[in-house]
This record gives sequence, structure tokens and C-alpha cells, in this order.
Amino acid sequence: MIGSEIFRGTVPPDGVNALLTVVQARAASRRPGLAKLKRMTGAPARVPAGDNAFPWHGASSMLQWLVDLPNADPASVADGYGWIESGHRAVAPWSSGRYVNYLEPGPTDPARYHGAHLERLRRLQAATDPNGLFRVPYAL
Repeated sequence: MIGSEIFRGTVPPDGVNALLTVVQARAASRRPGLAKLKRMTGAPARVPAGDNAFPWHGASSMLQWLVDLPNADPASVADGYGWIESGHRAVAPWSSGRYVNYLEPGPTDPARYHGAHLERLRRLQAATDPNGLFRVPYAL
């Protein structure tokens, strides 16, 4: 299971503490869960935000929420996604959105994944696929 956060700037100490609290609670429960920070500098930072569909160019970092459950039963899967959701709530004040390649199950707000590009993507979808042939479970 996977989830994500995008941070446009440096996460302040309160945000780091909120993240650590979620991770430490998961570790204390002795259930799998990992929060992995990745820099968004380098190539992503060199491309202007409007040049492609990826809305997070110029962001500082991405956080991956990971839960590895080989042979997971439904209760463990629900628990894993519950932990990821608790992580989302903990860092929400500092998060700008989520990475579209780490889509999570359930109802989602497309703007969380597509940011300021959502309306542009909707226009492109309407122009290129007016009959909705190419559908995904997470509508634009």
C-alpha cells in the first residue's frame, strides 16, 4: 500500500514532529509502516510547472507512506490504509497535494493529485475523449 504528500517548501519543526508522532506510534504498535522523504530537486525542479501534466515542479519534497503487507487479509489492509490516512491528517497543514502515481483507494479529491492542472486536464480529456472511452477509477 502506498500514499503520498507533496511539500512545496521546507517542513517546519511542528510538521516534522507531527510526522514523527505518526511513525513512532506505528512502530510502537509493531505493525508495518514507513514514511520515506524524497527530494524533488534536480530534474523536476528544472521543468516549468506548466510544461506538462505533473503539477508539483518546484516542490521541495515528496513523502511516501508505505505499508508492506505480503499475503494481507482485509483487516490488515484496512489497518494499513487507516494508518496512511492518519498520516495525511497529521501533515495536512503542510501538504500541498499527492502524487498521482500513488493513487489510494476510495473517494478522492482529484485536485489533491492534479493541483492547479486539474481544469486543464479536464479540458484535454473532454476534447480528446468526449465519449469517455478511457476511464479510470479516479475521475478528473
